[in-house]
Amino acid sequence: MDEKKSHGFKMRYFTYSILGVSVVCGSLFLYFVFRLIGVYDSFMSNVTDYTESTKAISEFRDSSDFLTNQARLFAAKQDTIFLNNYLHEVENLKTRENSIDVIKMTHNQDDVITNVTMAYNESQYIQSIELYAMKITCLANGIEVSKYGDILNDILISDSIMQMSKEEQYLMAQDFLFASDYLIAKDRLFDYCEKANRELVYAFLEIKEEMNSFFINRFSLLILSVLVLFISIIIFSVMVLFLLIRPIKSYTKSILVGLPIKKVGSEELQRLVHAYNKLCQNYTEKANVLRHKAEHDPLTDLINRAGFDEIKNVLREYNEPIAYLLIDVDFFKQINDVYGHQTGDLVLKRIAKMLSEQFRKSDYVARVGGDEFAVIMTKFGTSPTEIIKAKIENMNALLQTVVDSLPAISLSVGVAFSEEGFVDDLVAQADSALYKVKKGGRCNCSFYEEFNG
Repeated sequence: MDEKKSHGFKMRYFTYSILGVSVVCGSLFLYFVFRLIGVYDSFMSNVTDYTESTKAISEFRDSSDFLTNQARLFAAKQDTIFLNNYLHEVENLKTRENSIDVIKMTHNQDDVITNVTMAYNESQYIQSIELYAMKITCLANGIEVSKYGDILNDILISDSIMQMSKEEQYLMAQDFLFASDYLIAKDRLFDYCEKANRELVYAFLEIKEEMNSFFINRFSLLILSVLVLFISIIIFSVMVLFLLIRPIKSYTKSILVGLPIKKVGSEELQRLVHAYNKLCQNYTEKANVLRHKAEHDPLTDLINRAGFDEIKNVLREYNEPIAYLLIDVDFFKQINDVYGHQTGDLVLKRIAKMLSEQFRKSDYVARVGGDEFAVIMTKFGTSPTEIIKAKIENMNALLQTVVDSLPAISLSVGVAFSEEGFVDDLVAQADSALYKVKKGGRCNCSFYEEFNG
């Protein structure tokens, strides 16, 4: 009986010990898990706020640079498109004001708010100089400022500047945009933006340090718990393997090859993946837009000279037959002189549209000059001369028809061929063929082989 009592006590002690340790370990584990979720959610929220704030500061700075560039371009070139771009940003897009609102919504730190407010004040001062310079440019160029609203009408120009010659006014406007006060204000604006960014970084690092401290402390408790219960280690390891390690390896592979990240792992990681993929998508779309603008003519949306030069460089390694067409609009200067440049632009757009329709998507159609176009054809099979001649004749026939009150026009085309991709002689050969067409009365096409065979 005594033996049974002793044996029973030991079992109870062991059972209670295991139960107590299990309860303690389970409680610590659950506490850690729930605290982890809460802290992680808070951290992700801070990450989102930090990302939005830094993005807003960057957009604020980019907007200021954009306005500066448009003002300087207008003062230098007197093209109202730059003035319109400037006013559209200030009055419609309002990127700077929107950026300030985003920062105030995502952060309540006094240092950050103070710096972005000072940056905005500097941007307003800079804007006043830019508007003053642009109004002087309008006066010098005879541009009616009343149609641009009160933003320009309310600016008063001194009598001394009003009495200057146009050339002096042009120089005065440009001097304002490169004056030391203007440049110092720009530096102050960038300095305030940098200070705001630094404050955001410091705040984010503090949050990150708190997260690191939290994980170290809680992970130590977890290790102590799972050392007692080996099964808990196995369960935890399996969870970590499938919910953290494998997803991260998958993320790394996708990032290295430049592919979107597959949504695997925990819900929090999936949200992070979603944010990353969205950010990459937005960046790619913006990059594609900027590349398109850099390589295409703004009037016709055809490939511009820079983009066409890149294509020619690529085709130097093509080693297959190509055709190079140099196209000139006949008597285009007369169109501008008689009907005005606006009508001339419409004529160019009509020709560009017709070229895009006549030639294949695999062909490269470009605007290489004011009234000059060029086409590179590849993989054209047999009888390319007949095909090209038919296209040009069809276009000239269509262009003789008055459409939307646009005057009749015609094209002169010189064509050269190469058996081994693009070579430097093609341009000169096509130009020689084009010269023959112009000398022979225009409105036709000529092939270099026909008179140099």
